[in-house]
Amino acid sequence: MRQSGLLAKTMAGPWAALGGMLLILGGVLWVNRYLEYQRVGAREQERLSAQAQVIEKNLAWNLNAVNQVLTALQRDSSWLGGDGRSVAGRLATLTSAMSGVRTLAIVDARGTIKAANRPELAGRNFKDREYFRTPALRPDAGLLYVSPPFKTSLGVFALNLTRTIRGPRGEFAGVVSATLDPEYFATLLSSVRYRPDMRALVAHEDGTLFMMVPEGNRVLGRNLTAPGTFFARHRASGLQTTTHAGTAHLTGERRLMVWRTMRPAGLKMDRQLLVAVSRDRDAVYDVWRYETMVRAGLYLLLVVAATAGLYRYRLRQRQFERQNADSALLLRESAERLHLATGAAGVGVWDYDPRTGQLLWDQAMFALYGADPAAFPADYRAWRDAVLPEDLAATEALLQTAIGGGSPSAPCSASGAGTASCAASRRSPGSVSTPPATPCAWSG
Repeated sequence: MRQSGLLAKTMAGPWAALGGMLLILGGVLWVNRYLEYQRVGAREQERLSAQAQVIEKNLAWNLNAVNQVLTALQRDSSWLGGDGRSVAGRLATLTSAMSGVRTLAIVDARGTIKAANRPELAGRNFKDREYFRTPALRPDAGLLYVSPPFKTSLGVFALNLTRTIRGPRGEFAGVVSATLDPEYFATLLSSVRYRPDMRALVAHEDGTLFMMVPEGNRVLGRNLTAPGTFFARHRASGLQTTTHAGTAHLTGERRLMVWRTMRPAGLKMDRQLLVAVSRDRDAVYDVWRYETMVRAGLYLLLVVAATAGLYRYRLRQRQFERQNADSALLLRESAERLHLATGAAGVGVWDYDPRTGQLLWDQAMFALYGADPAAFPADYRAWRDAVLPEDLAATEALLQTAIGGGSPSAPCSASGAGTASCAASRRSPGSVSTPPATPCAWSG
């Protein structure tokens, strides 16, 4: 029972060691893939943030350019009283020289367009438009008003930038307004897309979506302020740049998104514009997922190979242990039979090593000689002194013949070199002789 328990412990040791090493390797692999996952996400966030800044810088440059034109028109009140056709021509010239502007209009205090680069707009009243109502209610000559996106009378989804015009006594006299061209925004947003799954958008601070590519007109005007949306979380944070991961409100897809609030230097605006760029999360981690699957496959192959190798090794080891056990059993049985045979025949067995002079006796030899095993010196001289003087010369000659590899007078077999083994029988107490038929063995 104790041997079976020891065997079980011996068997369990290598398996426990292998399991421990595989667990450690698996843990290292998991940590490596987790850290790589974090690095992939961080790198993609940096790239998205950089693209959002590109959009912001280009839009800020455009807004500043439009603001300079509007400021120049604001300071020259003669535009309100000038000839409509002449003013429209000048406005058309300005519009053609600016990128991103489709309409320039001068509106009086009643909301009627006095002049515009588009003749079809002249004389029309837009007092209910947000881009007129807000500056009319809260006029501030130093402020650039950014209207929420809306559908124009010409059927275009756009937003207006507006500055107030003061009359001779500082009263509100009207506005100068620029309608931004959505095509300009679409081109700009498309330019930053470096992957097919990438999206870019511009939204008004009130949550109205102005432009998104590649979706285009399908989502224009959608409201992004629903609780929990990326837009709502970004606006509530008060930060200029935020990063989000999760399900997008507009598309229902899992996205990695960076929002950025535009804050053009030196430009005072009543409302801000916000830009965002995003990518499909699954697409972001495609390479990481593939590499992880490859490494997991290699790890599983290693586990199978190591397990199979150890199993085969342990199987062969068990076979070898069984063979050793069988051999040991045979040796014990042979020794027992030899002990019974020598005991019955009154024969003792001794071993002699001529290189060291060491002499080993079995219990039968000690019994034949009447010697005490504890006091026996175990060397050649002790045996030599015990042999009868008349037998000593013949016995030593026989021994030397066996050692030298010759043919002793008595039957003897020899092989190898190193130890002589002979059987001896006692004639009388204190004496021994080697009879002619006594076998003698020389073994290595």
